[in-house]
Amino acid sequence: FIPHSVYEPRDINLRDTAYHKSYDRLNVEWWFFEGIFDNGYSIAFFILMLSKENTFYNEPLGSCALWLTLYKDTELKFFSIKEFPFENLTASEEFPFIKMSDDENSIFMRLDQEAYKNEQWIFNVSFTINDQETNLTSNLTFTGTTKGYAGEALGFWYGPILPKASVEGN
Repeated sequence: FIPHSVYEPRDINLRDTAYHKSYDRLNVEWWFFEGIFDNGYSIAFFILMLSKENTFYNEPLGSCALWLTLYKDTELKFFSIKEFPFENLTASEEFPFIKMSDDENSIFMRLDQEAYKNEQWIFNVSFTINDQETNLTSNLTFTGTTKGYAGEALGFWYGPILPKASVEGN
C-alpha cells in the first residue's frame, strides 16, 4: 500500500502555467498541445524543460526540447524531437511565455494577455523545424473552451492548461 493524497484540483492561474525555475531539485515541466483540423491532419506536440539551478556557478542548468508529431488521417507523416541549448531559452515566471531557438529551429509560445483580461485563455504557438528533407513552419492559435485546473498529486503539481480548446492556423 502506497499512501497518497486525493487529487483536488482548483482553477488554474497565470503563475501555474508559467515557467518555474528550480532552486533545489531537478524540475520537469511540459506544455502539451494538440489539434485536429478539418482537412484530415492532426498535430500533437509538447515543449519539455528539465532545469535545476547550479548553485556552484549560480546559473541554471537544463535542457529544452520540442517533440512534434503530424498525422494525416491516422498515418504518421512527420515526427521530430528538437533539443535547444538551455542558454537559448527565454521564459517568464509570471505568465505563459517561452521562446527557444537555434540556427535552424524555433518555438514560440505565449498567452494572449489582452484576451486574458476578458478571462479568455488564448495561446499563440509558432514553430519552425528544419529536419533533413522536411521543413515545417506552423502558426497556431489555441482558444480554451473550458477552464484549466491544477492540483497536487504525489508531491508534484499537475494541471491541464487547456483541457479543451479550438485550434486555428496553419
